[in-house]
Amino acid sequence: MLPTVSTIIGRFGSWSIALLKANITNSKSSSPKKKTNLIYPFTAEDCIHALKLAASEIGPIFTIDKYMNWNEKHGKKYPTKAVIENRLGSWTSAKRAAGLFAYRGFNKEECLRSLREAKSMCTLEVLTEQAYEEYRSGIESIPDVLKIQFILECRWSNAKKMAGIQEQEVDKLFSIEDCLNAVNEVAEHYSGQLETDKSRHRQLT
Repeated sequence: MLPTVSTIIGRFGSWSIALLKANITNSKSSSPKKKTNLIYPFTAEDCIHALKLAASEIGPIFTIDKYMNWNEKHGKKYPTKAVIENRLGSWTSAKRAAGLFAYRGFNKEECLRSLREAKSMCTLEVLTEQAYEEYRSGIESIPDVLKIQFILECRWSNAKKMAGIQEQEVDKLFSIEDCLNAVNEVAEHYSGQLETDKSRHRQLT
């Protein structure tokens, strides 16, 4: 069994850092004079611009699915959800950076209920922050990770315990070496052409 992408990201902070630690680069290189991130070619400013543009066309309150449909209609020439989250930390953080975040107050019970519902739908060994945000899908009627930690006044791991979620800690499941070996194994299988869309994620489970 190999660690999932979420586990690897949990160990290194991001997929890009994991690739760097494993000494993996995309074989398709551009001009050496132009520094380009071949995995995530858009900048944070590009992502913010895309969100603002989407808001001007479909309204300021939209879900990830609505944004993806909008991007599809425009020939996918704007950053994807994965790129936006990589550049700006999370979908909620990205919308906040674009001035599109609509605040809604939540109480402790709503936060705990959201955690339990996310866990019941999670197929991973551990409900990571990234897995929770994927469950949330940018829906503003569901509290995001930062809001849950703020309202419950604790870290993510303790918030899950408060919700009655019992899990084995990621650190005890896989070591950094396990994660690097997994990344290299998949890189070899795909000849270095790594992507982080959902179809590739399943190859690591």
